[in-house]
Amino acid sequence: MSNQATIDRIRTTLVGKGLMKGNEVATQGTLKLITNVDGTFQAPQFNVLENVGTTLVGEQRLALTDMFTVTHWGLFIGRAAKAGTTSTTAEMANMKLYTNNSPLVFTTAGDNLLTYYNGTLSITIDREKLIDRIDNKRFWRVGTANEALQQTVTATVGVYPFDQWEGPNYGMSECDPNITFNGAGQNNIEVQAVAAVATTPTGSFSNHLVLMMRGIRWQNASRLNG
Repeated sequence: MSNQATIDRIRTTLVGKGLMKGNEVATQGTLKLITNVDGTFQAPQFNVLENVGTTLVGEQRLALTDMFTVTHWGLFIGRAAKAGTTSTTAEMANMKLYTNNSPLVFTTAGDNLLTYYNGTLSITIDREKLIDRIDNKRFWRVGTANEALQQTVTATVGVYPFDQWEGPNYGMSECDPNITFNGAGQNNIEVQAVAAVATTPTGSFSNHLVLMMRGIRWQNASRLNG
């Protein structure tokens, strides 16, 4: 999470670049971006702003009037139940997040989901490529105690009913140098898979990529307000 020293350091940097005035209110914040990957996607993208496309249940997007600096981020696989053609509000609200593509959980096309963790992530803001390509393997985690493991060891439910989740930043990686999204700008986040392979599960499930970002929300700081 962001402490005052981090907030002050980033504020000074943004003011120096002419991106902020310096008196904006800073609070700890979170962005949670979700994109469906039922299909064959070479380069799935995330919508950052709250007015772009359809906001999925559970998403926390950037308001047009704000800016957001990322200090930690993680790329998760979301597995939601799907009774019909798409997951309902309740099913999306109960979507489980995984830090790996265990084939014991993702029984169909589970191995193919590794195409995203073996791939890269890039960010372009206002046509400036801030991150060309970083590896997504930094987001991959396998805990000692996990639901999939207990299913192979014993049929008794409750040994490991959930995956091990240690600390508030489990599954998260530091974002250094920090990235700042602008509510009034063009913010593009793209995951580049190694190959376009099918990641659609069979049965009553739906797969998603979930990009969780923690950091600093700069209230009413976008250039839209300036």
